[in-house]
Amino acid sequence: MVERFVRPRLGFYWYLFEPVAIFILAFFLAWVIFDTPELLSGLKTFEWGNGLVTILATFVGAMSAFLLESGRERKAQSNKDLASGRLIFFKLSRMVNRLTNIKRGYVDPYRDHSARCLEIPALLAIDANDPGMDMDSLHFMFVRHANLLGEISIAKDQFQSVIELINERSRFMREEIQPKLKAANVPQEFNIEIGRLNQILGPGNLQEAVNLANQLVESLDRIELQVLEVTNRFGAALSSYFPSIRLSISLMEITDGAKQNADGPAAA
Repeated sequence: MVERFVRPRLGFYWYLFEPVAIFILAFFLAWVIFDTPELLSGLKTFEWGNGLVTILATFVGAMSAFLLESGRERKAQSNKDLASGRLIFFKLSRMVNRLTNIKRGYVDPYRDHSARCLEIPALLAIDANDPGMDMDSLHFMFVRHANLLGEISIAKDQFQSVIELINERSRFMREEIQPKLKAANVPQEFNIEIGRLNQILGPGNLQEAVNLANQLVESLDRIELQVLEVTNRFGAALSSYFPSIRLSISLMEITDGAKQNADGPAAA
C-alpha cells in the first residue's frame, strides 16, 4: 500500500513567513549554482519594480490562502469540540435522569417502610454501560480541566456500580425471594413475624435482602448527587470554552419531566 505524504504541522508563525523563507532559499541556491559575477550582473539589470510587485503579490496571496484555510480549520475543530462537549453533557444528564427516576419511582414510595427490603420492586435488567462516553473527544479540555475529566470518569464508574447493584438485587429478589413468598402465600403487607419470615425465605436470605436494600437506598442517594454535581461543573467548564452556551440540570427539572412522562426510568 502506498503511504500518502502528510505535510507536518510546524506552527502558525512558520507558515506565516514560509514564502519569505522559500524566496531566500531559492536566492541562495541561485548564488551557489551560478557564478557570482554573472549573478550580480543579472541583479543590476533586473527590473526590481516588477519583481518586487510579483514577490509581494505571491506573498500576500499565499498568506491570505493560509489564513483563510487556518481559520476554516479552527472553526471546524471548534464546532467539533462543541458537539463533543454537548454530547457528554447530554449523556451525564441521562445518567442523572435514570438514577432520579429509579429513586423517585421505585425506592422512595417504600423508603420508610419497615419491610422495604421486600417491598422495593425488582426491575428488569438495566445496561450498566449505557450511556457510553468517549472521554478522548474532550482532548481540548485536558490542559485546563484534567481533574474535572477524571471526576467525570469516576462518576461514570459510580453510576455503573449502582446499576450493577440494582441488577443484582433484582436478580436476587426474582430468583430467591419472590418464589418463596408466593409459595407461602405471604400477604403483600408482610404482616408476619420475623422468625416465620426467616423460615420461609431460608437461612440468611432475609438479612441479604435487608443488606441489598440498604445499599441500594444509600448508593442511589449519594451517587445521584455526585453525578448531578459533576454534570453541572462540566457544563460550567464548557462555558469557559464556548461563552455562548449555558448548560445545567436540576433535580426539580427531572422531577417535573418525570411527571409529564409516564414511561418511567429506562429500567424495562
